[in-house]
Amino acid sequence: MSKYRLDQMTWPEIKREAEERRVILQPVAAIEQHGPHLPVDTDNLIVGALCEAAAKANPSEFIVAPTIPYGFNDHNMEFPGTVSIRPTVLLEYLFDVGRSFAASGFDRVLWVNGHGSNETVVELAARRVTNETPALSASTSSLALGRVVAERVPELRTSPHGGVAHACEFETSFYLHLAPELVRENLIADEMPTGFPPSIDHDWMGGGPLTFMTWYSQRTRSGVEGAPTHASREKGARLFGECVDLLVELARSFRDLDLPERIDHRPQPAWKDGLSFPQASTTESRTDTASRNFGDEEG
Repeated sequence: MSKYRLDQMTWPEIKREAEERRVILQPVAAIEQHGPHLPVDTDNLIVGALCEAAAKANPSEFIVAPTIPYGFNDHNMEFPGTVSIRPTVLLEYLFDVGRSFAASGFDRVLWVNGHGSNETVVELAARRVTNETPALSASTSSLALGRVVAERVPELRTSPHGGVAHACEFETSFYLHLAPELVRENLIADEMPTGFPPSIDHDWMGGGPLTFMTWYSQRTRSGVEGAPTHASREKGARLFGECVDLLVELARSFRDLDLPERIDHRPQPAWKDGLSFPQASTTESRTDTASRNFGDEEG
């Protein structure tokens, strides 16, 4: 069987994968509390399994990189076991990972985020990889995949609004499908925030217009936000399969993206360093320029 995991390949094998334009799937998530019933690896388990399933089914198209297990999580630090990385540190770390893939010759890096508070940082890291290396980089998330799947298959969700947020109907269903022996089913209980206006809404199906995160113990006493009592193994299996199919669909569309040439509209001669990356229109020209840039840095 063809290899699909980056960490199990030799460097000559990785070189061939880059030459054949495989898309890197890079899961990134968090170690954080998920209520009394789910382990702290919930986000990592879900997003890593989604990426691995997509790559395993399509090894000639995708490679899955090792999951980056930690994220920005200050709001959950009152719950033991949570690990938080400062967002500035996380951004630089993620950029260096993406830059390393570009240096190895990969021209597509797709970040698959499993933790809501990482979203802005992951998006910025992807944009920096695109602007500062020859590769193109984009991001999606288990939250975004789940939202689209729920819109396509509305019968998957049975909880009321607010029931899909954290350690919720969907996350608990995912875990029941992937590792049911680790779910403390006797401790599953719903909890919905009280005292917050509708404008501050964390439901996956579309929150309110106001973005605000306080200390999470002020929003939920148990660490649960949502309705995990609506979860089931059967729902998790269907949800997981649909999300994998959607991830494959997105990764293929990103791989096949064909951009027009850039146009520098500034008066010439313009300050060349004012643009993060020299003008390039094709994979070959982007790679050639990058080789010179990386070489210049070493000099």
